[in-house]
Formats: sequence, C-alpha cells, structure tokens
Amino acid sequence: SRTLALTAVDKISSVTGRVSVPAFAARTETKDQLRGLVTVISITATLVFPLFWTLAVVSQLALPMVFGARWLKLVAPFAAFASVLPLRTIYSLLNSSLIGTGRTGLTLKNTLTWLAFLTPAVLLGVTKGADGVAIGWAAVFPFVFFIAMRRTSKVFSAPLTALIEPLVKPAICAGISACAAEGILLALTNHAPALLILAIQSASAIVCYPTLLRFLGQLQYEQTLSFVRRIAQF
Repeated sequence: SRTLALTAVDKISSVTGRVSVPAFAARTETKDQLRGLVTVISITATLVFPLFWTLAVVSQLALPMVFGARWLKLVAPFAAFASVLPLRTIYSLLNSSLIGTGRTGLTLKNTLTWLAFLTPAVLLGVTKGADGVAIGWAAVFPFVFFIAMRRTSKVFSAPLTALIEPLVKPAICAGISACAAEGILLALTNHAPALLILAIQSASAIVCYPTLLRFLGQLQYEQTLSFVRRIAQF
C-alpha cells in the first residue's frame, strides 16, 4: 500500500523537479529565490492536497474494487500514508529547489533528520504489521517536514509562516472536499452500487475543491491553473 501511495508522489516530484531546479538555478538573489520557492510550494500544495486526501477517502471502495477483497485490510494503511503524502511531495520539492540554489548541505541535513526520525518509527511499527508502519510513518513525518521547513526559512531569512501559509487554504478546501466525499459514502452505503458511489464521490471532489479554492484562495487557483496549462503544452 505504501508503494502504491508513493507512486503518484514520484510522478509529481519528477515533473515539479524538472521545472523547479532550472528555475532556481537561474536566480541569484535570495529574495527572488524565496519568491520562487513560495510560488512552487503554493502550486504544489494546491495540486497534491486534494489528490491525496480524496484518494484516502475513495480507497475504501476503489482498492477492493480494483485489486480484490484481500486489499480491504490495506485500506487503512493506504489512507494513513495518503494523509501525509501532500507534505511528503512538498518535502521532495523543497530539496529539489535547494539543490537548484546550490544549498546541498541543507538537503543532507534534511536527509539525516529523515533517517533519525522515521527509521525508529518504522521499525517500531513493523511489530504491529502494515497498520503499525503506516501509523508510525504518518505520525512522525509531519515533524520531519516541519524541521525541514524551519531550516529552509532560516536559510532564506524569512519567517516560517511565509512557507507554511501557502499550505493552509488548499488543506482547508481539500479537507472539506474529502469530508463531503466521506459523507456521500456513509449516506449511500447499502443503498447504491459501489461503482456508482465511487463515481459520485469523484464528481463531488472534482466540483467541490476548485469551487472552494476559487472562493477562498483565488490567487492560488489562478497560479495553479496557469502552471497546469504550461505543463500541458510540453
């Protein structure tokens, strides 16, 4: 379940990495680099929060439907991993951006912090099986992410809030959208076919999230829309 959950992270990170590293390498002023970093964090957060949090909800039906009933026991670990994958994606992007500015020493520190926190959590979780690994990873990774963001903000002489703020509105909108999808599941279970429920959940997320974001965070909505259009032209 962890491998499946991380597949989308690898795809998104490869795309954003190809865009962010050259972009940061072309900037020499710290203020310009910070502005670019905030923009990239904003766009990535806008894309990944709804993607992974919606996947966490629809996995309850989608995984057993696609892979068979034996995947029922892996729904909870998948959802736990998916819940923190937005931060995991931004973390990868953060390191790519730092490499683009030549600050490779900071990425090494982040890697060591990752090992120091996540290795014990995963080893302890193994004793409880897949659920234990997923819960350990999901519980500890936010601390790794916070430390990396704090280090980065210091390097760019910026307040931590400057890097955290772009995450807030996408997280709020994605959370509301995911709750709506979960509500649909609870309301229609035993009253409609699983495939129909899944279709309604997906349609709800597709409509709900961008509508909320356009209302609450129009700048991020427009930034991300422009980015997606540029990527589509490649």
